[in-house]
Amino acid sequence: MKKISSSILSNSPTYKNFTTQLVLLAGLGLTSISAIAQEANSVINNPMTDVIQLSTSASVSASQDYLKMSLSTTKEGLEASQVQEQLKKAVDEALKQLRTNASSNTYSVQTGSFSLNPRYSNQGKINGWQGTAELAIEGKDFGAIAQAAGAVKSMVINSTTFSLSEEKRLEANAKAQSIAIERFKVKSQSVAKSFGYSAYNLKNVMISEGGSDNEPIYSARSKNIAFAMADSAPVPVQAGNSDVVVRVNGSIILKK
Repeated sequence: MKKISSSILSNSPTYKNFTTQLVLLAGLGLTSISAIAQEANSVINNPMTDVIQLSTSASVSASQDYLKMSLSTTKEGLEASQVQEQLKKAVDEALKQLRTNASSNTYSVQTGSFSLNPRYSNQGKINGWQGTAELAIEGKDFGAIAQAAGAVKSMVINSTTFSLSEEKRLEANAKAQSIAIERFKVKSQSVAKSFGYSAYNLKNVMISEGGSDNEPIYSARSKNIAFAMADSAPVPVQAGNSDVVVRVNGSIILKK
């Protein structure tokens, strides 16, 4: 078999046509890659200017319908076991009295912290013990809770807190959320028109609840004040209002 000369092959029409096609294809490929690179660079260096960040909020005031009264007692003695027994007796007496007066729909009772701590002399030695026990009465029947708390003799009223029940909070939250969302929509349309756009699309939205509903109206740290209240049954109580706040934060894409 004869060897074909490289000079003859390079001068043939078929070879030249094939080479031209390869060059054209390579050029097209480079052009496409260059165009894609330029487009990507344009997107990176020229971020969207038609995205606006907005926020709105709404607050709904609701009357507090849930009451929690905390009771406590403090005992002191030379022996830890002695103090512990005194605390146990005080809590047992309070629970017995509260359970007798309570019904399933009136209020609930639960025990709280129970602690013992040593007392130290000036020389750094233990010379006695001090202990504290707590329990809480809570529910929607303010009158029954105040009556029960004021009648307990073995413990004193430590604090009183009004709040919203779960049902009341959900109701207020739904109302505030509806108002906040409607305000967000109105504000979005107004901003779009102010910038010369006819409409908008939502990009992302976050809805959150804020505000605080726990409002203590009484906190007794003095035994004298606490016992004075405990001697008068029922204890006077007056609920207030809680503000449930819902915030809507998000961004919109303006449309021509």
